Formats: sequence, C-alpha cells, structure tokens
Amino acid sequence: MRLKELRKARGLSLKELGDILGVAESTVSLYENSKREASYTVLQKLSKYFNVSIDYLLGGYEQNGEQKSPYTIFIPILESVSLSGSEIECNYSAEKESIELGSTDDFFYFKMHGDSMAPQIADGDVALIKKQDDAESGSIAAVIYGDNPVMLRRIVKNGEITVLHPFNPNFESFFVNRGEKITILGVVTETIKKW
Repeated sequence: MRLKELRKARGLSLKELGDILGVAESTVSLYENSKREASYTVLQKLSKYFNVSIDYLLGGYEQNGEQKSPYTIFIPILESVSLSGSEIECNYSAEKESIELGSTDDFFYFKMHGDSMAPQIADGDVALIKKQDDAESGSIAAVIYGDNPVMLRRIVKNGEITVLHPFNPNFESFFVNRGEKITILGVVTETIKKW
C-alpha cells in the first residue's frame, strides 16, 4: 500500500489522517505497515482524499481512473554517483519527493550541498532534474567533471570549450576542452527552497 508516501507527500501526521478517516492514529500505522487491511469504505475515503485510484493506492500502476494528467509521482533523491569506466552507478536516498508532472518522463531530485550556486540555489535546496546526457548552452545541469562529486553548474558552450559556471563568484569555473571527459546527468527544470 502506498498510504505512507501519500500521507507524507501531503505533510499529514498519523493523527491528522486518522481524524480524516475517523480512525485512531495507531490504526493508520497498522494500515501503512500492512499489519491490518483497510476496509473498502476506508479505501474509498483514501482514494477520494488523495485523488488516486484504489488500484494505485494498493500498489498498482493506475494513478487515477478519471484524470490522466497531471500525474503525482514520487521521485528519488540522488545521493551519490560513481563512475566505473563508462558505467554510471547512481545511489538514491530512501526518502522521495512528490511532484505533479504532465508526463512520466524520467526525473530525479538532487539535494544541493554547499553554496557554489548561491544565492539562486542554496545549500539544502532540492533541484528537479530531467535525465538527459546533453545540455543546451545557458541551462543549469547536474554534471560530473574530473574527480569532483556531482555538482550543479550553468553550462556555457563556446566553440571548442564548455564552461561550467557556478553562480557564487567565490567558486571557480571549470573550462572543459573538447575530448575531456564530462558527464551530464540531466538538466534542472525547477528548484525547491528548503527553509
């Protein structure tokens, strides 16, 4: 059952959801941990409240029988990436963020570490990344260059050179010559401020 992730995406406590359903918070916990089966009436309430089908609520793929778009999907947060030759291995956090999208293209979230992109993207902010292996000049991308960890940088293409610019002037830009190894994981489509 997807109840826990739906509840967390709405920012509800066990007690708050219990009040909505008319059951104790301990009962909600039992539903979430598959220790008690929810009645059909409870499933109908959950389906209506979260605007998802019962099939989706129970772990199926159908998001909503009435609306096909936008979809609410849960996206993993990228924690680290390792490169082994030409193989890229991505490690994702156990936590996920939800977002409404017009389609189910491949996305992931990246949590910003450090202030190289401040003030526009601060330490702890989360960027939504659309997976792609190239980026247009002027876009902000999640990239790997040299021995550096995954970083967000504004891409500027200038003939034979690609420049990876930070927003913070206290950090250096990287100048990548044609033929040098640079890996683009995707392009930032939006950011979420964490206060």
